[in-house]
Amino acid sequence: ALRSLARRTKDMVSKVQQFFGEFVNKANKDVIADLFDDDVVHVDIVWGSTQPAVGHKGLAHYLDDLRSTFPDFHVGVDNLKLAQASLTSLWVRLEGNCTGLGSYHHHQAIKHANHFDAVALFEFNKDRSRITHVEVFRTAFAEDKSELQTVVKEGGFRELRLKRLM
Repeated sequence: ALRSLARRTKDMVSKVQQFFGEFVNKANKDVIADLFDDDVVHVDIVWGSTQPAVGHKGLAHYLDDLRSTFPDFHVGVDNLKLAQASLTSLWVRLEGNCTGLGSYHHHQAIKHANHFDAVALFEFNKDRSRITHVEVFRTAFAEDKSELQTVVKEGGFRELRLKRLM
């Protein structure tokens, strides 16, 4: 049983490495069906949980947006730090780089080189074969800070949280 648990944990780690190595770094949409549950949810906490990418089509759209804005987006797969959060989830500490060369949420490219740090929670289905949920807690890009200066007018707790990022 212990060997089986170790193998399953290794399978989750492999899926996370494939997520960053193939899906994010190489922009390979062909891995979507293998990596993600049909109802997968991807949330970037900088923008809150109100705009998640949902399902295979949502993840494909997310990847298109990410790569059109940051064509050189890269996460250091060899530097990932992983910790098992539960039998079906992993915490991942990561860092990466990207340059804002495309429009960002309908704003002009600011061509800023970003280095970012993040922690992400990856949740898996019961047999740990597919990712069901990704929640990313990252440092704000220069593009985030620039855009937030124009959109933080809604008030309330979200405004306070977003202003802290600027």
